[in-house]
Amino acid sequence: MPLISKQKTYNRIAWHYVILDFPFERGRYKPLRQKLFKGLSGHFLNVGVGTERNFSYYADGTSLTVIDINPAMLGWAHWR
Repeated sequence: MPLISKQKTYNRIAWHYVILDFPFERGRYKPLRQKLFKGLSGHFLNVGVGTERNFSYYADGTSLTVIDINPAMLGWAHWR
């Protein structure tokens, strides 16, 4: 699928993605993120940041560089 087509798809669904992903976030991802991010610090590059559900799990003082092909997803990440 061409990059432009993926951008259009994610622009269309970005604002609904958070709602659609909520059950998975609460039941599956949250406990995993708590374990994966425990004790991590430093500088991270997050490629394909999406709506960035990880922000709250990084330690204080962590530096992040985030990129995504989709402006709408970056909007959610910026809001977080």
